[in-house]
Amino acid sequence: MLFLYFNKKLYNTKHIFWKGEIMEEVDFDTIKEEWNEYKLRDGTSMKIKIVLVKVVRGDNYDQFGDPVYMVNTQNIVKVSNVPKKLKRGSESSMVR
Repeated sequence: MLFLYFNKKLYNTKHIFWKGEIMEEVDFDTIKEEWNEYKLRDGTSMKIKIVLVKVVRGDNYDQFGDPVYMVNTQNIVKVSNVPKKLKRGSESSMVR
């Protein structure tokens, strides 16, 4: 594990510096990741899932006294049932 000495304190690699504030990375376990499903007005079906990548906590608190967390997420998008009139190009040139 790497350590960093800053402002007379010792920090490990679980700490992140952001806008002059020291944020601590918080480990997490995924309980459930569900898809949100949408039917677009053009007939296309879309599924979107947000995946949590990283969570950090600093020394800021909200009006209820709870710590403020910053999150890094990734959006996963699946598109299906696209109407033929909206498709373009040959089958071999489409992104899969």
